[in-house]
Amino acid sequence: MVSEALRKWMRIAGFLPVFVLASLIFILVVTGYSGFLFEPQGLALVLHFVLVFCVSLLLAFVSSRAYLKSGSTIILLIGIAAITNGVLLLVAQWGITPGLGVALTANEAVTIANVGFLLTSLFILASGIQLIIPRLNFGIVSSRKLVLWAFYGGAILLIAMVIFSSISGFFPLFFSSSGPTALRQAVLGIAAFIAVISCVMYGIAYLRTRSPILYWYTLGLISFVISLLGTAYTIKIGDPINWCGRVGLYLTGFFFIMAVMAPGSGQGFEASVSNRWAYAFRNDRKRLASLFANMRNGVLYGKLVMDDNGKPIDLVYLDMNDAYEAILESKKENFLGKRVTEALPSLFDRLPNWLGPYVQAAIKGETVHYERSWPYSGKWYYITIYSPEKGYFVAINEDITERRKAQEELAESQQKEKARREELEAIMDAVPATIWISHDAAGTDMIGNKAVQELLGLPPEANVSESAPHHQRPQHFLAYRDDNLIPTEELPMQMAGRTGRPVLGTEFEFRFDDGRSVWVYGNVVPLKNEDGSTRGAIGAFVDISERKNAEEELKRSNAELQQFAYLASHDLQEPLRMVLGYLSLLERKYKGELDTQAKEYINHAVDGGTRMRRLIDDLLAYSRVEASAKSSAPVDMKEIVEDTIKVLKTSIDESKADVYIEPLPTVMADGLQMQLVMQNLISNAIKFHGTKRPMVHISAKEGAKEWTFSVKDNGIGLNVEYADKIFQMFQRLHTTEQYPGTGVGLAIVKKIIDRHGGRIWVESEEGKGATFFFTIPKSGGGRVSFNPNPDLAIVWEPDRC
Repeated sequence: MVSEALRKWMRIAGFLPVFVLASLIFILVVTGYSGFLFEPQGLALVLHFVLVFCVSLLLAFVSSRAYLKSGSTIILLIGIAAITNGVLLLVAQWGITPGLGVALTANEAVTIANVGFLLTSLFILASGIQLIIPRLNFGIVSSRKLVLWAFYGGAILLIAMVIFSSISGFFPLFFSSSGPTALRQAVLGIAAFIAVISCVMYGIAYLRTRSPILYWYTLGLISFVISLLGTAYTIKIGDPINWCGRVGLYLTGFFFIMAVMAPGSGQGFEASVSNRWAYAFRNDRKRLASLFANMRNGVLYGKLVMDDNGKPIDLVYLDMNDAYEAILESKKENFLGKRVTEALPSLFDRLPNWLGPYVQAAIKGETVHYERSWPYSGKWYYITIYSPEKGYFVAINEDITERRKAQEELAESQQKEKARREELEAIMDAVPATIWISHDAAGTDMIGNKAVQELLGLPPEANVSESAPHHQRPQHFLAYRDDNLIPTEELPMQMAGRTGRPVLGTEFEFRFDDGRSVWVYGNVVPLKNEDGSTRGAIGAFVDISERKNAEEELKRSNAELQQFAYLASHDLQEPLRMVLGYLSLLERKYKGELDTQAKEYINHAVDGGTRMRRLIDDLLAYSRVEASAKSSAPVDMKEIVEDTIKVLKTSIDESKADVYIEPLPTVMADGLQMQLVMQNLISNAIKFHGTKRPMVHISAKEGAKEWTFSVKDNGIGLNVEYADKIFQMFQRLHTTEQYPGTGVGLAIVKKIIDRHGGRIWVESEEGKGATFFFTIPKSGGGRVSFNPNPDLAIVWEPDRC
C-alpha cells in the first residue's frame, strides 16, 4: 500500500517533467533551433498505440463504468474526449508510417490529427464547464446504457466523418509543401486556448475537493496543452520541437493512467475504480445538499450499531431530509444521533424483522428493494436501501400509498371483471344459439361458445375458423349457400371483419363429412377499435334445419296442391263444356216447342254453368300465381297501367270512366303479375261505381325502403269491418245479381303482392269510394327510374278517345 507521504511526493514530482518540457519548448522556440531530424516511424507508432490509443481506451472504459453508476455527463464527455483523441491520432500516425498498407498524405494526416485535437479540447471544455457549474451537469432521464451507446455511437460516427472528410479533401489545406498553413496554426491555437481554460476549470475543481483523481487528470490536461504548443511550433516532422510535443502527449497518457490508479477522496483503494471516478466527478456538495433537502422521497442516512461480537443490533440516524421528517411526523433533531430503539422504542414490537434489510445492504453491499407499511401512520412505502460504504446505508422511501390503493382497486376490479367474464361465458353457453367471436379482422383466429363446439364437434380451445392456418383449420365440414360452396372470404364472419359492416339476416348450410347437414340463420356485427378500425367480429346463429326441412316439405306440398288444383280445374272444364254445349243444342232444337218455364230453366242452367266456368278459370289463375312467376326485373309501372287500360278499354268506354294516372316509378317485379294486379284493382274500381260516373286515380309515393301505390275510386265504398275479409278466397260483399264476380280476384292480388314482399290494404267509407294501397320493396334494384314532373301525368278520358 502506498503511504500518504509518498503519494504527496509523487504529486509534487509530477510537475517536474511538465516544467522541464515546457521550458525546453520555450527555449527551442525562442532560439529557433531545429537541429537534427529523428523520425523512426515505427517507434512513433508504437508509442502512439501504447501511450495514446490504449490509454484512451482505458479512460473510455473507466468513464463508461463510472457513468453507469453516477449518470453524470461529465464523466461521459471525458470518455468521449479520450476515445476521439486516441483514435484520430493513431489513424494519423498509422497513415504516415510506411509499410503498413495505409498511405496518407502529410496534409491528410495533419488534418486528421489537428481536427482531433480541436474536438478533444471541446469535449474536455464541456465537461469542465459542467464540473465547475453544477447546474449545467444535466442528467438524461433515460436508460443509462442506451445513452452510453448513443454517445459513443455518435463519437464513432464523428470520427469516421472526420477521417472521410480529411481523405476526401472536404477540409481546407492544413499542410502544404512549404509547411503548416495558417489555418492549421489557427486550429491548434484555438485548441490550445480551449485546453488552457479547461485546465483552469479542473484546477479549481481540484482545489475544491482535493481529489487525487482530479489532480492527476488536471496534470494530464496541462501536458496536453504543452503537446499542442509543441505541435503548433513544429517546423518539420521529427525535429526537436515536434518530439517535445509528442513527449507531452505521451506524458498526458501517463498522467491519465495515474488518475485511473489514484484513490478517491476519502475513499481509499477499497472502492472500485469506477466508484472512485463516479465520486470524484460528482456535483459539488452544496448542490447535493440542495437535492437531498428537496427530494420528494424520504431519504435517511445512517449506520449500523454492532455489539461486542460484531453482530448488528441497532441503527443510528445520521441525517434525513424534510420528506423523511414528514414520515416520522417529528423534527429530525429528535432523532439525529440517536438509536432507533431509543427514538422509536415500540418499533421492534410492530416490525420484528425491520433490521434485516439494513444489514443486508450495509454489511453485504447489496441493494435492497421492498415494500412496507409504516406502523405509525399506516402509509405504504417502496424502500430502496444501498450502502455508500461498509456499515453505512442510505434508505430512500417512496410513498406508494395511492399506488397500493390503486393496485387493490385494480385487483378488485379485475376480480369483478373475471366474475363478469365468467357470467358472460355462462350466458353464452346457456343461450340456445351458436355464438362465434373473431379476434382479428381477417377472421383467422375464432372461438365459439359451447353450442359451436357441439355443432362442430371441436374442443373448447380449438380454432373454429375456416380462414385459420391449415394446421389449425377444421377439415371435416364446409359451408354452402344455394348448393354452392361459399368462398372463405365471403363467409359472414370474414365479410363483417373485412368490410367493417354488419351482415344481417344471412343463412347458409354446414355440410359435414359424416353426411350431416345443418342450416343456420343469424347476424354478424364487426368489433371496432377506438380509432374506428375493425378488430374482429361477433356473430350469433340459430339452427333452422327443422324450419328449412318444413319449408322444403311445404314447397313440395304446395307444388302438389297446385298441380292438383290445375288438374282438377282442367278435368272439370271438359264436362262443364259438354253440359253447356248440350244445353245450347237443346235450346236451339226445341226453341219453338219449349214453354216459358222450360226456357227459364235452361237459362238458369246456362248461367250457372257460365259462372262455374268463370270460377274454375279464377281458381286456375290463383293456383298459377306461384307456378307461372318469373324472376324480378325492372318494370315500368306507367307502361303496365297503360297496357291494362287498353285491355279494359271496353268496360271503360261503356261506363264512361275517367282514369287519372300520376307519374309512376320503375320497380323490380314480375311484369305479368303487376299487370294482373292493376287489372283487378282498376276493373273493381270501375265495376263498383254505383250510380256515379266512375273516376279512378292511380298514384305512387316513395318511401325509405318501398314504393306505395294507390288506386282510388269514387264508387260505393265498403264498411271497414270487411277490410280484411275481401282479400280472402270466395269472400263477396254483394250478390252476383248486384255485381258479377267470383270473389277470387282480390285474393289473387294479395297473393301476388305477398310474393313480392309487399303489403296490401284498403281504406274506405260506405258511399264515399275506396282506396286500395299496396307496396313494392326497393330491395333487389328498387326504383330504376322515375319522372317526378306532375305535368306529364296521363289522363285517360274515354269521351276523348
